[in-house]
Amino acid sequence: MLAGLLAISCDSDPAPLTITGENAVVDTVLMNRSEFETAVFTNKSLAFITISATWCGSCRKSAPEIEAAAEEFKGRVVFGRIDYDQEEELVKQINVRGVPTLLVFKDGKSVATFEGPPTVDDIRGILNPLLPAAAQSQGN
Repeated sequence: MLAGLLAISCDSDPAPLTITGENAVVDTVLMNRSEFETAVFTNKSLAFITISATWCGSCRKSAPEIEAAAEEFKGRVVFGRIDYDQEEELVKQINVRGVPTLLVFKDGKSVATFEGPPTVDDIRGILNPLLPAAAQSQGN
């Protein structure tokens, strides 16, 4: 199920990135293997998964960008985070070699990989083509 995904690079924020507030449908939460498999393969949602590590400076740098994107795409995309060191077996199985690495899944299939710290514009560029026109984000 996890075979065939791409590889990666880096330098993090040990706390889960959580978007809160009324009607918050999407949280960027720390996921374990089971939660990852449910979000990606069982629910078959459009899922944006960040692979990061607590020691990664680039991961810390990109956290606010990912949080902003999670808020912007709330209700349309599942945002999750996998800790590179805590989920070593999963990370190996999906062929991630460094952090930060961003993986996007749609209907249970890997559809995009981004290596390095993203900006909100990078994330929009990855996600918008995967969403129906009416659900695309125009930014602020």
